[in-house]
Amino acid sequence: MMRPPLTSTERTIYQARLDAARIAYDKIMTGASIKMFIDQNGERVEYNPANLTLLAQYIRELEEMLNPCVAEYNRPRAIGFIF
Repeated sequence: MMRPPLTSTERTIYQARLDAARIAYDKIMTGASIKMFIDQNGERVEYNPANLTLLAQYIRELEEMLNPCVAEYNRPRAIGFIF
């Protein structure tokens, strides 16, 4: 099913989300993401690591929204034989 073309505002929003998701993925993969933070009051906040599979899926979905031609090309297809 074809989606209607994105407006320039939507494209900007999805591109910003894609950039942020890629940065988050990179931080998790390199171990640079913060897992625990202690603020000025001494309160401790812990973060659970994100599910990399879901994050990678989210990145692919955003890429497909921004470039539907690539999405069609990379989509799995059934294999058939002609006799």
